[in-house]
Amino acid sequence: LQAGVQVRGEGAHRTRIRGNPLFPLIQVGAPLAAPAVIPGTAGAGPIGAGAIGAAASAPLETKLSHLTLLGARVGIEVFAPVTIEHVLIYEVEDGLHVAPAGDAAATFLTLTLATKRGAFVEGRLDLSNSIVTGNSIGLECASGANFLSKHNAVADNLSLDRKGCLADETDLHVAPLFVDVAARDFRVVPGSATIDAGDPKLNPSEEPNPNGARVNLGAFGGTGQAATGGGQGDSSSRKTGGGYSFGCALGREPSSPSSALWLLLLAALLLPLRGRTQLP
Repeated sequence: LQAGVQVRGEGAHRTRIRGNPLFPLIQVGAPLAAPAVIPGTAGAGPIGAGAIGAAASAPLETKLSHLTLLGARVGIEVFAPVTIEHVLIYEVEDGLHVAPAGDAAATFLTLTLATKRGAFVEGRLDLSNSIVTGNSIGLECASGANFLSKHNAVADNLSLDRKGCLADETDLHVAPLFVDVAARDFRVVPGSATIDAGDPKLNPSEEPNPNGARVNLGAFGGTGQAATGGGQGDSSSRKTGGGYSFGCALGREPSSPSSALWLLLLAALLLPLRGRTQLP
């Protein structure tokens, strides 16, 4: 992904990109790569990082947003400045890797089911309004890393929640209560302590009402897919631990009695047709 490129999906759970388990799914910049220069503009600087031709303009922001990434060795590998918003990453080795030269501003992420780390930081990472749970290690920071954390829920990772990454007083240690991990539905149920737990300075108007006048945490926070109701409650009774449950509500709602009655009526109507008509 070159400087100035912006990739926006229709939303987590709506735009999904599956990668190869041997390679990073999205790589921002490249390690030790010479900057790309537009032909005929020698000395003008890298693409997207300065004036282009006669129409000089500010550099475009490199940005990834409203996506689900899965199935790769690394979800996003960062070697250059990038903004990441409303992204769900799961079933990877590392959800997010910020290399020594990398600089990522990441908000509204859900990082889960990583066999190594939800995020591995060697460079600079500003992480906020995110959920990190169900990984082998939640957050790992190498010596010399520049890690900033605000309004994150980091809990129920299988080995360690944090390794070298300091928590902020605004961070929470609560189970997110996902809707259905087995079905890979990583929205949260009503009553999750991650609801209405985001940065109070942010505008929650994109979330459905009632939105509690405050954004939710995770990839769906601050969007039309955000959960409503409850939040900020005591989550100690919700933490189940072990496996992939980590405080999640598993299963689906049973069908209603009225639905069962309609099925019985339909079967009664179709029974006389047996042997005379081939039904689709």
